[in-house]
Amino acid sequence: MFRSYTILVNSKKIGAINADENLFFEISEESDFQLKIDWCYSNIVKVNPKKDGANIILLAKSNLIGWRIFIYFIYISFKRKNYLNLEVKR
Repeated sequence: MFRSYTILVNSKKIGAINADENLFFEISEESDFQLKIDWCYSNIVKVNPKKDGANIILLAKSNLIGWRIFIYFIYISFKRKNYLNLEVKR
């Protein structure tokens, strides 16, 4: 029913994830994480396992919540790099 999000690490596709799904990856150096769906993206999150710890949790949320759902056309046309919000859970 729902489409999956492409997971990009250092601008390379490494997999996909669906809503309410968990995935685990091993990284050994600082990496840039980003999600993509169709032509829309999330922000880029830098993750450094040496600085941030061994287990790092990233949360993805839609920026189209609340009243913003009514301006989805602006997000898919002009703010496509802010369509999703990716953050490190502390």
